[in-house]
Amino acid sequence: MPNRDPFDLCGATIDGKYRVLSVVAHGGFGVVYKAVHEGFAAPVAVKCLKLPHHFDLAAQEALLQRTARRGDCCCDCRSARPGSSRRSTSDRSPRPAAPASPN
Repeated sequence: MPNRDPFDLCGATIDGKYRVLSVVAHGGFGVVYKAVHEGFAAPVAVKCLKLPHHFDLAAQEALLQRTARRGDCCCDCRSARPGSSRRSTSDRSPRPAAPASPN
């Protein structure tokens, strides 16, 4: 169900920079959104993690760190391949009003 927006982000602007357009994909621990960087009018992908309710703070932090390292690794690999996408930033933007793990 790729059209489902569990974080209710479609149409929102994150951190005043990224205007979220649509859901691209769902995975076990996240949702990927198609967005536009407002300053550069450039297409970007935004990945939002689903942090399971049963994870304590240490487990949540470990998942966030592991995800960041995976992004660094992918970024390093892709930078050597012309025409491939690359990560431009990695930020944490908590959304206290949103549920920790959407259904």
